[in-house]
Amino acid sequence: MHCQNCGKENAESSKFCISCGNKIQAKEEINTSLFTIDNNKDLKEETIIKENNKKENKTSSVIIGVAILIIIFVMVYLKIQDYFQHKKEINSVITKQQEEKDNLIKQLQEDKDNLIKKQQEELRIKSEEEKEVLKKEIESLKTKSDNQAKNQKLTDTKLAELKEELESSKVSQSNYNEQSSAVIGAIAKVYCDLDNNKSTTGSGSVWSYNDNYYLVTNYHVLEDANGINEFCAITLVQDWNAVTEDFDKAYQDDNLLIYAVDTSAYTYWEDLDLAISKLIVYEQPLSYLEYIAMVTNENECNENFSADTKLKIIGYPYTSAFTLPTITEGIISSWEDIGNAGYYITSAKIEHGNSGGIAVTENYYCMVGIPSAVVVGSSESLGRILVLNELDLKYLFENLIE
Repeated sequence: MHCQNCGKENAESSKFCISCGNKIQAKEEINTSLFTIDNNKDLKEETIIKENNKKENKTSSVIIGVAILIIIFVMVYLKIQDYFQHKKEINSVITKQQEEKDNLIKQLQEDKDNLIKKQQEELRIKSEEEKEVLKKEIESLKTKSDNQAKNQKLTDTKLAELKEELESSKVSQSNYNEQSSAVIGAIAKVYCDLDNNKSTTGSGSVWSYNDNYYLVTNYHVLEDANGINEFCAITLVQDWNAVTEDFDKAYQDDNLLIYAVDTSAYTYWEDLDLAISKLIVYEQPLSYLEYIAMVTNENECNENFSADTKLKIIGYPYTSAFTLPTITEGIISSWEDIGNAGYYITSAKIEHGNSGGIAVTENYYCMVGIPSAVVVGSSESLGRILVLNELDLKYLFENLIE
């Protein structure tokens, strides 16, 4: 019996192959098995056919399903495309409407801006026209005001001239008695005896500071007295009646005071035409000046004065040695700077002799400055006063006088 597995010859009674160990079937069993195999083969083929049919049916179903899905997808895609196309058209319409709206708003804004510009231009033109009219009115008023000021100035000048003529016609003593004796009594006549029989005269004011007495005057009054035999002196009149009756007796009775001016060591400012010199004894004691010399009132008289301030100028005229002092009145017309000095320009009359005297306020209360010179204009002469208040004067006494 051969082994169905390896073909080895085995005994008829063997149940297993001696070579491979496989079970050996008998011929009857083999025939039966072959029959069974044939039957199984037919059954299997039938089963395969059925399965193939099932597979074909299943494949057809899948194909149909896929086709349906493709159809659905295509329909959905077309629907979506249609939706987006419709939306695009709607957005296009909306965009166009928005552009039209924006253009309309822009046009309205431009029209508004143009209208505002037009109104502003009209207002500007109107304002310019009104300004021009107002300017012409102001110029007209200014011209009228200038004419009125000129007329008023002429009137004031005429009144001042008439007043001066009236005052000069009065009796000197009565005119003197109307003034403040405290100020007028401290105004001195300055006389300088020079070489070659020459002399100069001027005016000055007498002040007391730290138990010393000083003459404040113009520098040009003292500048020529610099020789060995040259000297300057001041006179202060206490009783004009006594002086006019008997000069020598008035001097002996101390109604006429004479003091020497220390011209050997005095302080001066040439550019200001200002000099301050200590007074020294001639024959009469300096103690007589205690109640005559002025004292600075720097607490109240420490400011400069504005235009139109009324003032008086006191000094001795350029005549004989013993005349009454003159008093002229006027106002501060303007201010002028010359170099380092400030000057008031005044309508008050300043003569050559009373230069160096004193300018005071209308009530004689405060010093205004030192009469210095006369400015000659095309139509009138105006006096110049060196600006010097009493605070400034005290500063000079404290710092510049040894």
